[in-house]
Amino acid sequence: MTEKPLIHVQGLSVVASGRTILSLPDWRLAPGEAALLLGPSGSGKTTLLHAVAGLIRPTAGSVTVDGVDVAALKPGAADRFRGRTIGFVFQTLRLVRALTVEQILALALNLAGKSADRARISAALDRLGVADLASAKPQRLSVGEAQRCAIARAVVTQPRLILADEPTSALDDANADKAFALLQEQAAAVGAGLVIATHDSRLKTRLTNRVELAGP
Repeated sequence: MTEKPLIHVQGLSVVASGRTILSLPDWRLAPGEAALLLGPSGSGKTTLLHAVAGLIRPTAGSVTVDGVDVAALKPGAADRFRGRTIGFVFQTLRLVRALTVEQILALALNLAGKSADRARISAALDRLGVADLASAKPQRLSVGEAQRCAIARAVVTQPRLILADEPTSALDDANADKAFALLQEQAAAVGAGLVIATHDSRLKTRLTNRVELAGP
C-alpha cells in the first residue's frame, strides 16, 4: 500500500491584488522526508509555507497535511491542528518579548494541547545548546541564540511537520551550517517531515529533494 503523503498540494494558486503570487500544480512530501523549497525573493516560498500551515487560504486548489484539508478548517480548529501538527520557524522568529524562553516553549506546548512539561522543555533547549538561556527574554539573545530557541519551540511539541522560512538568511557561513544541521537533526529526532524555504545559494545542494518556484 502506498504511504499517505504528509503534504499533498493539488492545483494550488494564490492570487493577491489581481496578481498570481503562487502557482504549484502538484507536490507531495512523504512522512519524515526533508525538502528544500527554492526560488528568488518574491517567488512564493513564504506564501506556500503559510498555505501549508493554514495561515492563508488558497485562491484555488487544495493543501492537505496529514490527510487534513487545512483550508477547510474553521479558525479555532485550524489553530489546534497547527499547534498539534506543525512546528514553524518563522523568518522573523516571532519570539514573544514579554516571556522568557522557557515560557515561550511552555506556551507552544499549551497551544498543542500538551502539558508544559519542564523536563521536556529543558531537554529541547539542552539538545540545541541553549539550556542556560531558559530564564532569558528574547531581547537578551544573539541572532544565533534566538534562532536556536525558535527551533526548540518548533520541535518541543514533537510535531509531524517542521516548516522553516529562510532560516539562514541573516547568518554567516559557520552559523548557517549549524542552523541547517540543527533543523535536520531535530526533525530526525522527532520523526518530523521538514521543509526549508530558502534563496540562500549555500543550501541549494544540501538536499536532493527540491521544489523550485520560479515566481510570477
